[in-house]
Amino acid sequence: MQFHCEIDAISEPKSYISIKNLSSRLCYSINTMQPDLLPLILTIAVSVLTVMMVIVGVYVIQVLMGVKKTLDKVNTTIDMAEMKINSFIMPLQGLSGLTSSMGTGLKVLESFTRWLNRNKNDGSNR
Repeated sequence: MQFHCEIDAISEPKSYISIKNLSSRLCYSINTMQPDLLPLILTIAVSVLTVMMVIVGVYVIQVLMGVKKTLDKVNTTIDMAEMKINSFIMPLQGLSGLTSSMGTGLKVLESFTRWLNRNKNDGSNR
């Protein structure tokens, strides 16, 4: 298998390396390579990329574990805040129950006094 590259040579100063010059050198290197060397280079490149992807995957898993810990702490904080708010509201709910009970008690007392006054007024009319 041979590669063929055609690149126009442009005369440039030696201190300046152009893309065309680099690509022509690369094409020359690939064309002169031994046939067994190219699969070796590709295998090494794939192996390096695989190792890099594994490292990135491990890093992503660590980041996700950190996010999970943070969300657990936030959830605990919210639960504690809810418990504190409920402990503050419970006496107020008891106070509202007390006031409604007192209101009901006063209505019963008022009805009882009317009943007593009715009997008193019925006795004076006789």
